Amino acid sequence: MHSNTRFMILLMLLTVFTILLITGCSVNLTEGKTTAKTRAVQKHYPALIEELPTLQTINTAELPSSLPCLLPKTLLGTECCLDDNQNKICDKNEAQTTCGDLICSPGENSCTCVADCGSCEAQPAGLCQQNVCENNVCTTKIELSCCGDAVCDITTESCNTCYQDCCTVFNFPKQEKLDLSKYPAIAVGLSTVVGDKAPPEDVVTAADILTHIASEGKAVGKAKLASEINVNMKDYIIVGSPCHNQAAYELFKKEIKLNNNNCQIFKPGEGVVKIIPTSASTVSIYVGGYTALETRLVSRYLSDYKNKKPTGSEVRI
Repeated sequence: MHSNTRFMILLMLLTVFTILLITGCSVNLTEGKTTAKTRAVQKHYPALIEELPTLQTINTAELPSSLPCLLPKTLLGTECCLDDNQNKICDKNEAQTTCGDLICSPGENSCTCVADCGSCEAQPAGLCQQNVCENNVCTTKIELSCCGDAVCDITTESCNTCYQDCCTVFNFPKQEKLDLSKYPAIAVGLSTVVGDKAPPEDVVTAADILTHIASEGKAVGKAKLASEINVNMKDYIIVGSPCHNQAAYELFKKEIKLNNNNCQIFKPGEGVVKIIPTSASTVSIYVGGYTALETRLVSRYLSDYKNKKPTGSEVRI
């Protein structure tokens, strides 16, 4: 009787299994196990289970599209790449350029490739400013103590070393500044100014003037372009013809107007040194002539002041 019962049970199980196969139904044991675990978590953490998405509801489009940018690579824009020299340019892009091909290509600048892009330090800077390379980037720095910033730094400047900042109208009267017999004392600390498109000879003449003043043991200013200065703000040495130098054009506006607006106000072979008031307290020393040749010749006359002994506010040769 007992064996018959066992046989009947096995027969019933076999029948049920056969029916399931025929009807296409199946039992997902894994799903049952997962459901059991989920119920256990839900029993202890009912709020948490509602926030956690199931594997069936995860949207793959919301997953991260790429891995994080890890060292030694760095993220530049949207690209993860190597940047060994830390110039904020992917090294693989730099490899496409060649320093020395006379083309300032992307990835090159005035600090990383002077041959193609020019020197950072040589680029124009404002008053009392200088350009320097920092982290391969050309950066403008303010000079802490600068002759020409309208501040007399008593630790590094004096009336003798920086006329512009330290010599007031009181200790160097304007009437004395208008007398060429006071040269080169009246030129201490003054910058020379040439036209933005001046002939090369004018640039050489301006440099020679500064060199001569320095040889006298006097402080000198800087070489500047006309576009960088305002003749009414400081004392300057203006070099070159009004036709080549906008600052000189400003000094001789009246003469140019009387000359039918013709900038050539000098005669052939004529060179001029003239001190011209530009404001209540400022003057400009003009050095120029008919051409760059006359400008150079009259500058040599000024440099030979010990023998020539110029006087008054104007000399013509």
